[in-house]
Amino acid sequence: MVREGLRLTGWQEGEQLRARCDSYVVETNVVYPTDYRLLRDALGGMVREAAFQCGAARVAGWRQEAHWKGKVEKRYRQLRRDYRRKNRDVLVKGLLQVAR
Repeated sequence: MVREGLRLTGWQEGEQLRARCDSYVVETNVVYPTDYRLLRDALGGMVREAAFQCGAARVAGWRQEAHWKGKVEKRYRQLRRDYRRKNRDVLVKGLLQVAR
């Protein structure tokens, strides 16, 4: 990054370099990655990739991409909604069952 910045400014080797830096806080929409959120993202990517590869190879029989994504999302939403309740083990096992 620094090298590219120096190239863009026209700085030459041996010249005195004066620079200053400022920092500030930027609001972002980054969520804390929980293990079940990462599992949901991985499953969504696997379903999408499987559908793409089957389509590219003209493999018949893979037409339930939306169905599988819906099953994963449904289990994930249930888990997120009810995680603080006592049946969290059952909900996590349900998401893992869909993953299998």
